[in-house]
Amino acid sequence: MVAHHKAVGLGDTALVFSPEHVTTLAAAGWSKARVRQFLWERLRKPVRELLPGRDGGEGLSDETLAAFPEGARSDALVPKFQAPQCLKRLVAGGLAGRFTAIVPGWPFRSAPSRLVFRRIARA
Repeated sequence: MVAHHKAVGLGDTALVFSPEHVTTLAAAGWSKARVRQFLWERLRKPVRELLPGRDGGEGLSDETLAAFPEGARSDALVPKFQAPQCLKRLVAGGLAGRFTAIVPGWPFRSAPSRLVFRRIARA
């Protein structure tokens, strides 16, 4: 669901960065907050690109489209996630290269969920 180009309004999603990715980002001066904000801003689409039936997928509901004065022609940006804070960042993995994984939470607004993280100590 999270990878679908018309999925919007999603809740908590874990972004699992490899150590090498994090090293590259840190060397370029990117903070955790900047990475989160950058991704949240770039993962917005105009209403006109989220129409039902166009390019596959359900798209925005009639009720949602009606909320925009220009309706289906609107250039208003709709975010993929409910808020920047829904993007949970963590580091995991080894030295295999620059891999990042996306782990979605429960995708439905009617049944919101929150990801829970707990640090695991080595034995």
